[in-house]
Amino acid sequence: MLVSLWFRPFLPQRLVYYFLFLSFESIIQITVYLSNDNLFFIKGGARLLAYWQKMLRLTRSLFLSLLFLWLSPLRADPLPLELELHNDLVPLSNYLKVLEDASHQLTLAKILENEKNHTNQWQNSRKVSYSLSSWWMRVDVINQDNTNLYWYLQFKDIEPQALRVYLLAEDQVHTPDPLPFIKDLRQPTFRLDLNLNKKYSIYIEKYSTSRRINFNLNLVNPDALIRMAPKDHAFYALIFGGLLVLALYNIMTFLNLKELSYLSLAIFIVSNCIALSSQSGIIILLFSTINSSKANLIFAILTIASANRFFYYLMDIPKRLPLMANFFRIHFWLTVFIGCIIYILPFGLFFTSSLGLTLLGIATPVLWRLYRANIPEAKSFVWAYIVILASCIPLLLHGVGLIADLVLPLKILLVGFLIFTLLLSLNQSMRTRELREQAQQIEASGKAKDAFLMTMSHELRTPMHAVVSSGTLLQQTQLTEQQANYVAKLQASAQHMLSLINNILDVSRMSHVKPEVHEQAFTLQFLLDNLEKLLGDQARQKGLSFDLVSEYPPQTLLLGDAMSLSQILLNLLDNAVKFTDSGSVSLTIRAVGYWRDKIELKFEVSDTGLGLSLKEQARVFEPFFQANATSNRRYRGTGLGLTISHNLAKHLGGHLELASKPGQGSSFSFKLSLKLAEAQLAPAEPPSAVSLQRNYQDKLVLLVDDDPLNQFFGQELLAALGVKVEVASSGEKTLAKLGVKYYDLILMDVSMPDLDGYQTTQLIRNKLGLRSLPIVALTAHAIAGERERCLAAGINDYLAKPFSIQDLDSMLKKWLIDADS
Repeated sequence: MLVSLWFRPFLPQRLVYYFLFLSFESIIQITVYLSNDNLFFIKGGARLLAYWQKMLRLTRSLFLSLLFLWLSPLRADPLPLELELHNDLVPLSNYLKVLEDASHQLTLAKILENEKNHTNQWQNSRKVSYSLSSWWMRVDVINQDNTNLYWYLQFKDIEPQALRVYLLAEDQVHTPDPLPFIKDLRQPTFRLDLNLNKKYSIYIEKYSTSRRINFNLNLVNPDALIRMAPKDHAFYALIFGGLLVLALYNIMTFLNLKELSYLSLAIFIVSNCIALSSQSGIIILLFSTINSSKANLIFAILTIASANRFFYYLMDIPKRLPLMANFFRIHFWLTVFIGCIIYILPFGLFFTSSLGLTLLGIATPVLWRLYRANIPEAKSFVWAYIVILASCIPLLLHGVGLIADLVLPLKILLVGFLIFTLLLSLNQSMRTRELREQAQQIEASGKAKDAFLMTMSHELRTPMHAVVSSGTLLQQTQLTEQQANYVAKLQASAQHMLSLINNILDVSRMSHVKPEVHEQAFTLQFLLDNLEKLLGDQARQKGLSFDLVSEYPPQTLLLGDAMSLSQILLNLLDNAVKFTDSGSVSLTIRAVGYWRDKIELKFEVSDTGLGLSLKEQARVFEPFFQANATSNRRYRGTGLGLTISHNLAKHLGGHLELASKPGQGSSFSFKLSLKLAEAQLAPAEPPSAVSLQRNYQDKLVLLVDDDPLNQFFGQELLAALGVKVEVASSGEKTLAKLGVKYYDLILMDVSMPDLDGYQTTQLIRNKLGLRSLPIVALTAHAIAGERERCLAAGINDYLAKPFSIQDLDSMLKKWLIDADS
């Protein structure tokens, strides 16, 4: 029995140790005897004797312990593992001997040679965690199951590329080749052909710097493997199939709503599926040549980064907790950085697990704080978060080396992640429904806003049309100097009121409709002349120097949206004149860039007015903004001019910039690229005085309007232009007149009771068949889409109220003279 427990080559050395032990024991017994004989009669000898005996026993125990520890590495191998009939699955961790190869120089041939010389330092299996060394494992088996002549060696938490398995029979002389792994199983599995009652040695080399080193491997008989494989595959198919369906749902939702949280969640689900399939070995079933450890690392990094962004956007961290947003940004970019170098770092799983735990450490207090603040997203997300928190912590603790087993934490995470994703998708669907309801409310609000603007536009422009028309008609009569002065003030006030209405409608249009670009040929001189006529007298009446300068040749023919450019400059100069009490207002145009067929011009409007503080500059382009409470009372206006100019400059491809100091004035500037127009294009001209000499005498116009004032002023304006006119007060009367008489042109009010202008036009085109009869809409609905609505109804042109006599004359010329020619 003694010989079976000790190595035979070391038997003489063992006997020396044994005789040394007997000698030490004899010395102890002699010392005790002498102590009993000589010290007993000394005063106090009894207590001293007891103390001396106790010390001798402790010394003997210590010697035996040290001797045992010294000799323990020299114990013999355990007996071979016997595989019997009732064994289905045999864990090998308790039967393994392990050998560390820090130099990576050992081969199976060297190990076999060392075993012959008894120089291998085999040890019992132990916990290693992460290691840069190669590790060899050995186990001896004897197959005593006559029903199974082959068994399967199965590993956990390792990629097949990191393993080499050798099977060596007891009587085998040559060194065997490594065994191939089976590609149809998710875990690395090797077939071992074991003859009955014959001893085999299994040698395994294992090396992995990305995952933990463990010695969890099993021997499985074929029947057990056949029973386990379908259940195992069905479990993972259910988990990953459900996750991929939920990922597809979130991708489709993102494409529909363009909400970033859905895209982040979809990326989070897909990347986590790939990471978990790599860690569980499922990915090897699809791609047998892929390195599952590398795939696991990069997609684990992607999972953590997308989880960070998903939580960041879902909880709106920058807005609700700006300070904590910095931690999320730092964690995100740190994750991205580590992801870029993860393949050159040792122990990659440790880094990914640490990043995951860090994210949980940041997100948990944030979610708790938002939950306590009754944030709806936090209250609906908290249960899903608790599930994923409880599910992923065991696997993350395994990654940092605090939990050895992988199988149970991995299955917990897979089930928990499916439940988490399902809960989160349900939460997202509820949020989608809420967003859809909000969108419907916004759409309804927008329609109500458009209806309100249409109504207010009509109700304000209709009386304004009467006021403007009255002033225009008065100017066509013989007036005294005092009367002319009164009429001029009336017209100025009317135009100011009209500009306020137009500004409000322009801002409303720009908020949801992109303005159209109307390119036409023009010169800078035309713009400067127009601005001088509109603002020059007003500036000089205040004693201001008003300078309009173009350093670029002003007669050069350019191609662009002259109307929008003119509106920008007019708003900026009008604002400068309004807020400047002394000094100067100037416009400077200079070329800052040249191309073959383009020129880049910089427009700069400067004044010596009030100036703006930094706080006021930050809000100056907001609608209805006034620098101080008294501005709106002292300086007329709505505060929309700069807003409109800013939007128009952006629409034309520029950017309106501001430089200002309180008490020193302001400077607004923007750059625009304009095409150089061809010489044959005629430039736009300013409207000229109305010519009453045009030959409208033989033309008959039908004016359709239900408002008596509009009828009166319409007739008077047409009469002033020398046009014959008849009036119809409704759509029905219009159809009756057209049935018995021919008209050259119809001026159609579109807002009439019963049969409106659109319906009347459609009846004229379809019922009466008068498809070539020109019809011009007279409408006070100067809002986006009104022109298109008129054209869709069959109306030829569009004239917004209030219109000037020049506008009316241009429309008559277009359809009564130019159309004939």
